[in-house]
Amino acid sequence: MIEQLILIRHGETVLNAAGIAQGWNDSALSETGQRQVNALAQRLKTHGVTAIYSSPLGRAMATAQAIADALALPITRLDELREMGYGEWEGMRFLDVREKYAEHYARWVDDPDYACPGGESHRDLAECPPVAALTTVSANGWPQTSVVWCDFDGDMVRVNTMRGFAKERNMRRNARVTLLCYDPRRPLRYLEIRGTVVEMTESGAARHLDELASKYIGRRVRYFGDVIATRFAETEIPVLCRIRPTRVVGLDATGSGQRG
Repeated sequence: MIEQLILIRHGETVLNAAGIAQGWNDSALSETGQRQVNALAQRLKTHGVTAIYSSPLGRAMATAQAIADALALPITRLDELREMGYGEWEGMRFLDVREKYAEHYARWVDDPDYACPGGESHRDLAECPPVAALTTVSANGWPQTSVVWCDFDGDMVRVNTMRGFAKERNMRRNARVTLLCYDPRRPLRYLEIRGTVVEMTESGAARHLDELASKYIGRRVRYFGDVIATRFAETEIPVLCRIRPTRVVGLDATGSGQRG
């Protein structure tokens, strides 16, 4: 059982510094990026890390290797962690993309169903998976990650927790969160959503929790009574949380050409 999940972005690359879209292309770590990963590797020595997983892309592997060297751990490569594909935009400066593909870029940013040319879009994966890993910021500043059910309501992502749970306290203290969503039917697809919690309410939360439970199980159920014992309804109070996305990154490595 995973008790703590630490999500790490690769160090700065040469193309990052130049503002160039990478996608499935690759680029070496810059000098700044190398310093970043070396510093991170030293910091992780005190966190009890027991396993390292990495995208097969060179920039991710270089980051993972610095950590592996510091912690004396092997690296497990997972193709499903590979960056999303930007299609025709890969290798271009984002400033040039916005100029040359102005209409496409604007639609890709604003419309979650619109795919960049030769690349991928957002919405279907956000609506599909019944579970996700929700990361909140704890009181000491460290991330706290737990599995949640989620769904999509207009422009908002919705999750459900319980009053007094660690993630509920964290979100009231710091509204910044990250969701890492998976499509259990197609494991090479994932969606990372960074956002801000804009509402936490107990109104309608129990009904929403029943809807999520029914979606996950595949038939109409009540959370208290069908999923967990009815007696917990006396002590656990559901809280509905609405999250406004501020950044979305998706991957579909199944060859379907749709971004998750």
